[in-house]
Amino acid sequence: MHRSIDLSLRQCALYFGILAIVIAGLVGLGNESWNLPMIVAGAVVVGHFYTDRLEWFSLHRYLVYLLMICGAVVAVGQFLNQSVSNQLIAVGNLLVYVQLPLIFQKKSKRVFEQWGVFLLLELVVAALVNDNVLYGVLMLPVLGVGCAAMMTLAYYTSQVKHSESQSESLGFWSRLLYWLGREAATSKRRSGIALQASEPIDRVIAKSRRAWGGGRTSLVPLTMAVLVFTVGYFYTLPRLQVGAYEAESWVSASVGFSEQVSLRYYGDIRQNESQVFRMQMFNEKTGGEYRPNQPPYIRLTVLHKYYEGPTRGVWQKGDSAVILDQRFFRRVPKAQEMDETLVEGSDPVVVSILEKAPVGEPVAVIPPFSHAPQPSAFYATRKDWRLIDSSDDSRTKALKRRYAFRTYGFFGGEERSLLPDLVNTLDSDDGDEGPDVALRLYRREELTEFPASLSPVLAVRDEILSQSDVEPTNKLARAMFLEQYLASGKDFKYSLRLTPPTNSQIDPIADFLINKRKGHCEYFASSLAMLLRSMNIPTRIVSGFRPSEYNELGGYFTVQQKHAHVWVEAYFTVEELKKGRLREPIPAWVSKGMWLRMDPTPAGEGSNAGAAVIPSAGQTLGVMQDLWSEMILNMDKSRQGNMFSIFAETSEGSYDAMWAQFQQFFAKLQSSRLIGGLASPDRWFSWRAAVVICVAGALSVLGYRTSLWLFPQWTPRLAVTRKKKSTRTSIAFYNRLVKALKRLGFEKASWQTPQEFLTAVRKQLEVESILVDDRSLDDRLLADSFYRVRYGGEASLDAPTLASLERELRALETIKRSRR
Repeated sequence: MHRSIDLSLRQCALYFGILAIVIAGLVGLGNESWNLPMIVAGAVVVGHFYTDRLEWFSLHRYLVYLLMICGAVVAVGQFLNQSVSNQLIAVGNLLVYVQLPLIFQKKSKRVFEQWGVFLLLELVVAALVNDNVLYGVLMLPVLGVGCAAMMTLAYYTSQVKHSESQSESLGFWSRLLYWLGREAATSKRRSGIALQASEPIDRVIAKSRRAWGGGRTSLVPLTMAVLVFTVGYFYTLPRLQVGAYEAESWVSASVGFSEQVSLRYYGDIRQNESQVFRMQMFNEKTGGEYRPNQPPYIRLTVLHKYYEGPTRGVWQKGDSAVILDQRFFRRVPKAQEMDETLVEGSDPVVVSILEKAPVGEPVAVIPPFSHAPQPSAFYATRKDWRLIDSSDDSRTKALKRRYAFRTYGFFGGEERSLLPDLVNTLDSDDGDEGPDVALRLYRREELTEFPASLSPVLAVRDEILSQSDVEPTNKLARAMFLEQYLASGKDFKYSLRLTPPTNSQIDPIADFLINKRKGHCEYFASSLAMLLRSMNIPTRIVSGFRPSEYNELGGYFTVQQKHAHVWVEAYFTVEELKKGRLREPIPAWVSKGMWLRMDPTPAGEGSNAGAAVIPSAGQTLGVMQDLWSEMILNMDKSRQGNMFSIFAETSEGSYDAMWAQFQQFFAKLQSSRLIGGLASPDRWFSWRAAVVICVAGALSVLGYRTSLWLFPQWTPRLAVTRKKKSTRTSIAFYNRLVKALKRLGFEKASWQTPQEFLTAVRKQLEVESILVDDRSLDDRLLADSFYRVRYGGEASLDAPTLASLERELRALETIKRSRR
């Protein structure tokens, strides 16, 4: 018996060890570090072989407690000193450190219970620090191994319980728990049932282990049942979403979006591959995906004020939405407000954006745009086609938004380079002050301001223009020649490795154009903007993204921080555009002028200029990650309601009525009209309702137990009523015996044993003077033979016994008896 218990204990320890390694891996996945799982794996391997199997050493219980305290002190110190980037990881470290000593302790039911508590808490921490789809994938083995560990622990506990003395006394809480259930507690007053084996104890244990081994096939349906219950529980009850986004460290600069453009940094700039948002484009008429021929320019913020100087070189961001002035902001235009010519001459494109990381007040958009399902707090800027979030949450909370808009910036798969003012695209606009209102919203000469400190770059400008044969009066042609020269990569190179200023006494733009001639998109866009301003051309720079990686499987662009880009928008009048012979047609409804997008950044490693749309790497994993984020991480009230409505739309008849009643109940629950307003409005969880439900449940259990105590006759029968089974067995001679006795009018009662039944038959035959071969029935021979085959494990009886049985059966089959 003890050998069987030891084997169960080792198996239980092995399952718990595997579970600890996988869960530590989940915590390490959130921290992108594999130190924790490696430490746990090493401890589990050593503990399994040297503590559980070989039993060379084990830690004393009090020493384990001391080591657990030391581990907790170390983890708390890391938490307070902020030596861990995410303090939740410090909590995960704490749970790992305190469970390590348990691995080297002699295993018992108490040790497994303590270990299990730490593993469950560690699993919660892993969920909080993880937004990776691999967490969901690894949860499947966690579920399987966890169910196996619980089943093995239950089997081990049962073996230990039945091997203990029946005189063991239980404490108050144990008796209380047993009182709440149907099982009687073992105590000194009630010692249980005495069992007597008909076989050697080793054979009984072997049969028990074979039965348990066969019972392990129930692990798969049990795991599936737990999975189904978990999924149903998750999608029918609310959850609290905790953001796990971690900002980039300030120690190392990286490619990424910023609301300001600064030219003061130098050093190696690393590529940042963290996702910002996912962008899908649809054809509104066909409903299919829309894929442009080139990477799209996605607008976030527009900058026009430059602060020059040797130690400055900063572009100021656009107007804030803190104070909504009607002169600068308006509601997002609706589709019916847009000019019909613009709508008809554009591809019908709807853009859907799902943010993966908080962006703040700026909202990604492709102008010209109009309203689609989006938050009501969104406003459009009149002068520069920005979309901004005016809500306080955009500035105070790390929100991840989901919204959509219509864009009229594409025709034939190509993105237009000409952008009209917002007022020119509308049939009517409140606050309209004429077709050139956008320009006049800027302060005087704000878009053509050229600092005196940048005068040395005029020589560079003249040198470049001297290589062209365009007319000096053709502003557009001269501007395009400057753009093409910078983008050609002939004298200016793209690089993310920025050296210190060659001349620290001049402005960074001047130092770039005159000396360094190597930099990233911010230097090229800033330089072209100032060169154009020197020719009295209104310019502004736009900061946003230009993603090139397209997930063909999911049908969307994956926008990462490394796709951040800066370009120039220059304003030209209609006459200047026509004189410059621009390939793109000028709309007839434009009366004043338009903004021309110009991108002077040359192609190169890490550059987003001139790139082509390419398939993204790991498309399948990317789609899985999106589904995980959409259906698990970002599940909220609206998404849950939309998901429920899918089932409602497919139902008919009575199902519709049932669904309507469920919706009404759910609405009352959310609007605090259920149970007298116990459910808080617009909240997923109401502590008042929870307290009421818990108290009601406790009172129900107490009332049920009290009624059984007062009226024991009301105790329900727990056994399931089944049809009466046939008394026939697989033993041939016993089946003949039962049939022969039934012919004579004898049938075994359910309360009789075979020996009692045959003895009663013999006595009745003796009373009636009915003999079997001139003698009484040999009831002992028949009963002992049945017991030997049925319970003794004998496959067949010896020849003399079989001969005696045959004689008795033939005699019974030939005698006659009158039934009474």
